[in-house]
Amino acid sequence: MKQIDIVLLGFGNVGQSLLKLLADNDGYSREGVRLRLQSVFDRRGGILAGGHEMSKILEAKRSSGSVTSLEGAGRVELTDALAEVSEGILVDTSIGSSPRSRVRGAADSVHPPPLAFRCRLSRSAV
Repeated sequence: MKQIDIVLLGFGNVGQSLLKLLADNDGYSREGVRLRLQSVFDRRGGILAGGHEMSKILEAKRSSGSVTSLEGAGRVELTDALAEVSEGILVDTSIGSSPRSRVRGAADSVHPPPLAFRCRLSRSAV
C-alpha cells in the first residue's frame, strides 16, 4: 500500500475537518493508499504529528488554542517538515497573504517541491 504524507498548514475549521475525515476513513486505506498526517501547523507553530492520535491533536488545539501544546510532540519549522517529506502533499487551509508567502518560500527550498493546493471541505450527498 502506498503511503502519502500530509503537511497540514492551517488548523482552523477546515484543517480540523480534514483531520476528522482522515480519522473517520482510516486514512483512506480502502482506496489502496494510506494518507498519513506528518505535521500540522497553526498560527503559533507546527508539530510533528506522527505517532500521536488525531483526537489528541484536536484536543490540544481546542483546549489551548494551538497544536503546539500537545504534550510530547516535537516542534517543527515548515521548511524542515517539507524537507522530511519525500512523497507527500502540502494542504494549505490557512487564510491571508502572509501564510502564502511563507509556504512559497518553504516550498521553493525543497527539491522536488511538494504538491500544494488550497481547498475547502464540505459534506455533500453524492
